[in-house]
Amino acid sequence: MITLFEDITKDITDFEQEHLVPMLLESLSSATDHRPVTAKHLVTYFKSIHIEGKEIHTDDVRILKMVAYCRDVLLKPVCGSQKGYYLAQTVEQLQKWKDGYQSRINKMQNVINSANAIEENMRHNIKKAS
Repeated sequence: MITLFEDITKDITDFEQEHLVPMLLESLSSATDHRPVTAKHLVTYFKSIHIEGKEIHTDDVRILKMVAYCRDVLLKPVCGSQKGYYLAQTVEQLQKWKDGYQSRINKMQNVINSANAIEENMRHNIKKAS
């Protein structure tokens, strides 16, 4: 298990939900697939403002959690790439992003399938050696 993984990846807080998610969506509303907003930019933006007299402390992992919340709970068409995030304006943009995501999932599944085959071979070779 990754050290502190549970702390970093905890569900979004009420504060993030009430204050940061609307600001995140507002920032993404002017982004495009050709000019996306980076997580680094969003972190810098959030750190530059104060809400209820408090400085905002966030990082790119928290941004990712808020993006997931926007997709999974609010059903917003937030797309992302290595270049950053944007809101899909058309079904075609969303489909293109979805196809790319599915391709990455398929590649990851191939790695798991290979690892399973390697494990099976290793177990077979151990049995043969004993």
